[in-house]
Amino acid sequence: MKKIINTLSGIFIGILPIGGAIVLSILIYATLPNRIGIAIALILTGLAFWLGWGVFKKVKTIGPIAFISIVHATPDLDKNHPKELPRK
Repeated sequence: MKKIINTLSGIFIGILPIGGAIVLSILIYATLPNRIGIAIALILTGLAFWLGWGVFKKVKTIGPIAFISIVHATPDLDKNHPKELPRK
């Protein structure tokens, strides 16, 4: 059951960047209806597919809750103390 939930949520979360890139690609093509607009739209959509595939694999591996609540911080700066300001 856990594998099915991870796969389905991975598919859903992986589609989100692809949907956003398609909307942006349509807007870019509406602004630049030439080869440059098509090239930008294709590059943007290709990068979104790559990002979506990476997100899908990560969510399928660790699960949706762990993926959404992951902490992107390192403990390297925890030991730093703020300097005191000089008193006048």
